[in-house]
Amino acid sequence: MSIELKKITDYEKLIIEKAACDYEYIMKHWRENDSDFQKVFYDFYIKARSPWMGGKKNVDACFDALKKYSEEKDIKRNIETIIGALKKNGNKNNEFSIASKIIHTIDDSAPIYDGKICKYLTKEGNVHLKWHNASGEKRNIDLIEADWEALCNWYKQFEDEDIRKPWIECFDGNFAGHKNI
Repeated sequence: MSIELKKITDYEKLIIEKAACDYEYIMKHWRENDSDFQKVFYDFYIKARSPWMGGKKNVDACFDALKKYSEEKDIKRNIETIIGALKKNGNKNNEFSIASKIIHTIDDSAPIYDGKICKYLTKEGNVHLKWHNASGEKRNIDLIEADWEALCNWYKQFEDEDIRKPWIECFDGNFAGHKNI
């Protein structure tokens, strides 16, 4: 998994800097779950998915799910609870990406699952993810659970084998003000 440092443009650095600030804000203020937090969370995590989520009532369901999230580590149950809250409001998609982001907001040791990560892990990380490649009714909780396990295993390997060191050095070198994330 190589990092091509020379390919990060000044514009991309600007985008990453803004994202790092938003992420830090989210992680600091999630317990408040007030309108300022919700605006930052929405812009950072949900805005791009909003057209597929069925509108504001499902966005509100995300914040309700954030309030109801169980502190226990039963990921399958928590993902089912979050997806269930979204479906209750008419969302027909299994929003695994949004569920993982809600879980990560509360437990920053939990990995995030989204299309960009899936694309990278499939290509560079040699990880076979099932849910991302399925469609419709085949996108079920069993595939989510299998992909969650694959993602957690990859992340543990990433940490254990110290593959992360060049990534951290790259990030810290370019974004010194955000070394704490």
